[in-house]
Amino acid sequence: MKSKQKNKYTITVTNAQGESIDCDIYDLIKALGITNPALQHLFKKVGFAGKRGHKDKMTDMQDIIDSAVRAKELE
Repeated sequence: MKSKQKNKYTITVTNAQGESIDCDIYDLIKALGITNPALQHLFKKVGFAGKRGHKDKMTDMQDIIDSAVRAKELE
């Protein structure tokens, strides 16, 4: 497996056996088969609400709501 450089969208996931791996949020989106761009944005926002330092949690939460509305429009 190719080693990935850790970025602001990387999380560490621990499985049931206690093994940890770093996962990029975009790899998770791809693995889950999320193709609607607004749902992709929502998924990223949910995972990192208030944690990136760019926006506060309440602003990110409103962005999540807005993304859900937009995702529904795109379907």
